[in-house]
Amino acid sequence: MSLEPGVDRGEVLKQAVAASGAVDDGVTLLSDSRSGIDRFDRAEDAALGAWSGPRLSVKEVLGESFGAAAGLQLVAAVEAVRRGKAAGALISVLGGGEQAGACLIGKA
Repeated sequence: MSLEPGVDRGEVLKQAVAASGAVDDGVTLLSDSRSGIDRFDRAEDAALGAWSGPRLSVKEVLGESFGAAAGLQLVAAVEAVRRGKAAGALISVLGGGEQAGACLIGKA
């Protein structure tokens, strides 16, 4: 989703997560786009701060990789599912370039 300037980014991310079909069941891994810097993470925290399942924040470990960040989040989530560390994963992306997205993956 492309975001208009001034839109509530957290609300748009909530909509993207809802469209993915993800539910917070306490076991689904969340691979989020948080960086560990409050001013960048505020909207995502508002949308998914109460997530009760396990969480993976790739940007907190690897830093900002701009356009590649969402791909790295996806690869990390796929690997966690492949290794059996999670049955499914929600990948949430809230980029600094005013875009938002979410996808849900799991073993078939």
